[in-house]
Amino acid sequence: AVTQEGDSLEIADPIFRSDKEVVMTALKCNGTILSAASEELRADREVVQVAITYDGLALEFASDELKADKALVMEAMAQHGCALEFACEDFRKDREMVKAAVNRTPKALIYALGGLRDDDEIEELARDVRCRIQEKGR
Repeated sequence: AVTQEGDSLEIADPIFRSDKEVVMTALKCNGTILSAASEELRADREVVQVAITYDGLALEFASDELKADKALVMEAMAQHGCALEFACEDFRKDREMVKAAVNRTPKALIYALGGLRDDDEIEELARDVRCRIQEKGR
């Protein structure tokens, strides 16, 4: 059932939510189903990496430790810049991390901290990316 409908993990017996193979299969249907995985699997780098490959916003359900894993967060933001919202606070204050997020998804700027929301260079980057996106849409 999980191979056909990843969301079925949400109603599955807890034993299945702790089964890495079952969870990995479900994640390939829906990355955010990570929310239904056991706490242990939400702290498993390999499991979280599969989830963010399919949906960068699945970072929301990763353990705090993995939300502070720079490579993993960069991978999530490459898939969806708004994954910045779920990164650790230090990354949300980090100029390069914020720029990477905004370069992928301009509205990710709203998740920046430490005065970076009002940073002229980053605001300009967001405007430039928005313009490029609009031009591609034509």
